[in-house]
Amino acid sequence: MKIYVCMITLLSLVVSTAVAQTAKITFYIVDEDGQSISNASVGTSTPIRQRDMFNVSPAKRNRLSRGVSDTNGIAVLTIESDYGSVAYGADGDRGDAPNTFGIMKINGVIYYGDRGGRIEFTNQVSDRWQPWNPTIELSLRRILNPIPMYVKDMRMDVNPFPALDENLGYDLEKGDWLSPYGIGQIADFIFQVHCDWSEGKSPYGEQYYHATLELTFSNEDDGIIEFRDSQPELEGSIFRLSRFAPESGYTNRWFAERFTNKEGSTLATISQRKDLNYFFRVRTKKDETGKIVSAHYGKIRGPLDFGFRGKRNGLGMTYYLNPTPNDRNMEFDPNRNLFTGLKVGEEVHDP
Repeated sequence: MKIYVCMITLLSLVVSTAVAQTAKITFYIVDEDGQSISNASVGTSTPIRQRDMFNVSPAKRNRLSRGVSDTNGIAVLTIESDYGSVAYGADGDRGDAPNTFGIMKINGVIYYGDRGGRIEFTNQVSDRWQPWNPTIELSLRRILNPIPMYVKDMRMDVNPFPALDENLGYDLEKGDWLSPYGIGQIADFIFQVHCDWSEGKSPYGEQYYHATLELTFSNEDDGIIEFRDSQPELEGSIFRLSRFAPESGYTNRWFAERFTNKEGSTLATISQRKDLNYFFRVRTKKDETGKIVSAHYGKIRGPLDFGFRGKRNGLGMTYYLNPTPNDRNMEFDPNRNLFTGLKVGEEVHDP
C-alpha cells in the first residue's frame, strides 16, 4: 500500500511539474476588404496545468500573451503551453484575456471585437508544439451603421407553445403570441407544432417522441432564407452574418422535425443544423402591378429550435427585427433595443 501511495504521489509530482512547451503563432489582421490593419491588439491564452483547478483563482488558471500588428498587419506571438490548446482573439488592448471582447478603435477606425478561435497543437518536437508558427488570419469588421431594432432571445425552456396542432401567430414587434394566447396583433410568423409520443423513455427519463414544426407566413411574399455559417457560435466576430438581408429568395414555408428513439439517448435532429441562421421578410405589401412596396426585414441568429421534455415543449430563437419598412440593414445597436422590460436571459448583446 505504501509503495502504491508513493507511486501515485510521484506521478502527481511529475504531472504538476511538467515543463511547458512553446507555441508560436503568426497572426495576419485584415479588414473586410482584405486590407491589412496595423496597431491591432491580439492575444492568446492557454490553461495552466493545476493539481486542483477549482482552488486556483481565475487569474492564475491561464497564461496570457499579447502583441500588436505591425504595418503589414502581422503580429507574432509565443506562449508556453502545457496542453497545446491555445485560444486567440483580437479584442483591443484591454489587458485581459483574449476571449473577452468589445469594440476596438484602431487608427481612428472603430471595429467590432473578434473572439478568434482555438488551435489544438498535435505533437511536440524538442520543446516546440507542432505545427510550429502557423499563420492565422483574423478579419475585423467595421462598425458602420448600428440601428435600434426589436431583438429578443427566446429560450426554448421558457417559451412553450400555447397549443399543439393549431396555427399560432407570433408578433415579432410585440414579442408575443396573438390572441387568445397573448397581446400580439400581427401574425408575422405562423407556427404549427405536432407531436406523437412513443412508448418507452430514454436513459435520461425523457419520453420518446416524434415532433414536427411548420413555419408559414401571412403574406404571399413573406418568407425565410437559410444562411449557413460554419464559424462556431463563440468564435469569430461578434457581428455575425451579412450586413443586409437579401432582397429576394425567400421561401414561404419552413419545416423541421425532431425525435428521440431507442437508438440514442439524446435528441436526434433533422433540419436543425447548428450552423444554420436565417433572414426573413414579413409584413410585405405589393402594389397593383405586383411590385413589393413595403416590407420589414430581420434575422434569426443561430438555429430556429424546438423540442419536448416530458409533456413540456418549447420554441427557441434569437431574432432581430428592423422596425423601418424596406430597410434591410441588419447591424443592431445593442444599446438601443426597442424592447423594454425584457426578462433575464432575453437580452441580446451581440449586434
